Amino acid sequence: MTEKIEDLKNNINEEHWARLIDDFDQRIAELHKNIDFPSYSDWSLSALQALQGDQGAKLTMENLQNNNEKLKYILDEMAMLYLIQPMLRHYLYRSINYNKENNPPS
Repeated sequence: MTEKIEDLKNNINEEHWARLIDDFDQRIAELHKNIDFPSYSDWSLSALQALQGDQGAKLTMENLQNNNEKLKYILDEMAMLYLIQPMLRHYLYRSINYNKENNPPS
């Protein structure tokens, strides 16, 4: 596993990182289609309240996920994708900068 991570850390291929970002954005869009927006909006606001320490909102979020396996799967996958996106953007920008510094225009 460590070798694979090192390979990714050393990858300066802009297209690779841009393609991953596009793939992840498309997957997030697909997941959003599987849930209705009013409910998603309510869940998001409940999650915000839960993060701010509201115990009732924490219980609501736990019950919501425990009572709907499909929704739990969607929310878990979305959370993972949103967690990964900033890192993908970091590596994309890093590869762009690296390539600009090492391959200046003629």
